[in-house]
Amino acid sequence: MKKDLLIIGGLFTFIIVLLVVGSYLNIFLGNLAPQAAASTQVRINSLVIAAEVAKTTQTRSQGLSKRESLAPNTGMLFVFEKVDRYNFWMKDVKFPIDIIWIGQDKRIADITHSAQLEPGVPDNLLRIYQPAVSVLYVLEVAEGTAAFNNLRIGDLAEFSL
Repeated sequence: MKKDLLIIGGLFTFIIVLLVVGSYLNIFLGNLAPQAAASTQVRINSLVIAAEVAKTTQTRSQGLSKRESLAPNTGMLFVFEKVDRYNFWMKDVKFPIDIIWIGQDKRIADITHSAQLEPGVPDNLLRIYQPAVSVLYVLEVAEGTAAFNNLRIGDLAEFSL
């Protein structure tokens, strides 16, 4: 009887230790796990884009590179820390896109229609795309989205971060 109680007590203690250790591991490993990409909805007139948010240097540098395609009504919203005339290129992008340049006031400041991929072109010769004025945000969408939805300079882009 005494031996049974020792075995039950030992198992109980072992279970408690596993639970405590498991909780700490879950907290520790959870903090190391990759975070899901932030996303938001961008509304411009009647157009709604489900956009991934790129607001770190790493996510902005990666952009849409190496992806095979971009689904309709999806895109990537680049968020910068300060207003500037940012350079974009099509390095390792496998499909043409529209680049919608958005000012600090969240109004379209410029539009680049149909930025084309340039396979086989060395990095130093890739075309550089830049807005006519300084912006705080850049929205990349599938080619033709801007024209099809009649987007114009001055249109309001509504989104929250």
